[in-house]
Amino acid sequence: MTEPVSAKEARSLAERWTAEEVARSPGEVLCVFTHGSINWMADEDPFPPSSDLDLVVVVPKVDPVRHRVSKRPYRGIAIEPFYIPRERLLSREALLTDFGLAPNVVHGKVLFDPDRIMDGLRAALAPEFARRHWVRLRCRALRDHALSVLAAFEQSDRLVYVNAVAWLAVRAMAQMALVADLRNPTFKKALVTVRDVLAAYDMAEEHRELLRLLGAAELDDGTILAAASHCRQTLDEACRWLRTPFIGDNCVTIHSRPSLELDVPACVAEGTGREIFLWVALLHAHALIAIENDAPAAVATAARQVYLGDMATIRSATLAEARTHLFACRPALERMVGLCDDIVARNARAVA
Repeated sequence: MTEPVSAKEARSLAERWTAEEVARSPGEVLCVFTHGSINWMADEDPFPPSSDLDLVVVVPKVDPVRHRVSKRPYRGIAIEPFYIPRERLLSREALLTDFGLAPNVVHGKVLFDPDRIMDGLRAALAPEFARRHWVRLRCRALRDHALSVLAAFEQSDRLVYVNAVAWLAVRAMAQMALVADLRNPTFKKALVTVRDVLAAYDMAEEHRELLRLLGAAELDDGTILAAASHCRQTLDEACRWLRTPFIGDNCVTIHSRPSLELDVPACVAEGTGREIFLWVALLHAHALIAIENDAPAAVATAARQVYLGDMATIRSATLAEARTHLFACRPALERMVGLCDDIVARNARAVA
């Protein structure tokens, strides 16, 4: 097993990866900065072995083939670069409403920036980032994104897709509250992290409502651990067969295994197993999509039966049940906007 590294060491590895990437593509890479949870870690913090180190790589124009999002092993950690075109950084207003980029432009560590692009961006964004007007707009942008994904799949007849987009909407609601509280809008542990945030604003019942939307409010620890084990089996099979690209396929990789092997048992031990179940359900869905797309029929049938058994525990094993979850997310997303407005108004770190 690779020796664990600190956040400082992980950032140093990212710098080395960046230097190699720049050398591989001379003149193409304009800027690179860190993204995600590492931006909220102190240098001495351990970098979790189950985490990826996310990097934003700015290029003149994104090539959907060459610049596909994927996790890459690098000197003992997994680096996940995602590429954005330079034009996404040109509008101050657009960036301030970007729930994904704005926090990381403000907080990220710059790894490569010969033209000092980030200097100007931070000078423009930092004074405005915590203003309530922009925080509210970021929450609404996240709501709108989730609604657009729901709309795109609400007529789908593939159970696994309907389930996946419903769970993505639940995650978006958790992330909205994190954005409102000026926290890291994390992906894997959004529902775990938001529990304390909502409790701090006397909204503990709203967290329980998110668990009910997921269908996990009554899950016991044994069921959660069994689902993680099943997900691991499906993931291993999916990694073998994945050939056809699809949105979200970047999680169908061996680098997602530590999440199941380390994070899920740890969360169960800490009493947040039902919250991390959201990640398990999403990962299981994406792994099954890969199998249904590319594996032999017998493999797909066997994997689907395992998946349906787990979905039965949260009443989402039929298309009708899945659509019930999906449609319930629409009014819940609208309700969360109002809750987030309240959080923003009461957040001492937000400014007028």
